[in-house]
Amino acid sequence: MPTRPPKKLLIETLKRHEIAGESLLVAVSGGADSVSLLLLLHDLREELQLQLSVAHFDHQLRESSADDAKWVEALCNQLAVPCVIGRPDQDSGLTQLGGIEESARKRRYHFLQQVAERHKIHWIAIAHTADDQAETVLHHIARGTGLRGLQGIPESRELTGSVTLIRPLLQVNRSELITELANRQQDFLQDESNTDFSFTRNRIRHDVLPYLKESLNPQIDQALRRLAKQAQEAQSAIDELARSLLGRSLTDSESLRNDQAFIRLSIPEMKQQPVAVVAAMFLQLWTEKKWPRKKMSHFHWSQLTEMAKTKSPQGLALPGGVQATCRRDVLEIRLRRD
Repeated sequence: MPTRPPKKLLIETLKRHEIAGESLLVAVSGGADSVSLLLLLHDLREELQLQLSVAHFDHQLRESSADDAKWVEALCNQLAVPCVIGRPDQDSGLTQLGGIEESARKRRYHFLQQVAERHKIHWIAIAHTADDQAETVLHHIARGTGLRGLQGIPESRELTGSVTLIRPLLQVNRSELITELANRQQDFLQDESNTDFSFTRNRIRHDVLPYLKESLNPQIDQALRRLAKQAQEAQSAIDELARSLLGRSLTDSESLRNDQAFIRLSIPEMKQQPVAVVAAMFLQLWTEKKWPRKKMSHFHWSQLTEMAKTKSPQGLALPGGVQATCRRDVLEIRLRRD
């Protein structure tokens, strides 16, 4: 089945998000994906009236990383595109966040957000591809995930009230981008860490997915992307129902909008709803109230949902100092502030 050219897919995505006449910060590592994204956007800068800037984060995890930063700077100079180089700030508090992969990801996004805010840029473009989507969904399945994890990588995500992340190549295969670069006779950087099997992503990309293609389904990557799209559609519908349920369940709607650390919810309203909708409603409640979610596991959400559905008289202590109690037909949830 023929695929649409990368540039056409890119234009469709940008127009869908109404990105025209905008400033755009492009995250460029120097690899094939990000170099392709930069060149395609550069081609479209007049048609879509784009003001492009580039941000490159030097993680300093390899001896050659400084040379990579210089290479990206040289490419930007050739294209007459401003370029900002970032390096780890040892005092930023972002150097010890999970494993190497997770820590590097958080530092990079923190840097991109800072650059965008400093230069008043509303959009950050990341070069994730359709291949990245398939790998992410498979990774989530292997770790054990619910419907939200099956959604994979979102096409866009709000980082702050003024900065949004966009992944305009999420419908494009990596092989098409490499062909695009070959046609342009444009080189790109090869990151030797991409073949380091100590990183989970690399094992999935170079070992697990090829094995599944050969032994189970040659179109496994397409199947995983379809699964992600279906999960996104299903989760969107659940979230919409959950928003409506939250509005109906609150005995005092003002308690959601103020700093009050106490919420009362109607149990009869929740009792008639599917478990998935009630669970999504609680997640939205925690998000709206900015209550601590980091230590809330699937087990905790399930306990809370079961309490709402069965009107359990027993109190429930949740992570972050949250206490839930049933009183008659009302579920009371309180955040303890020590």
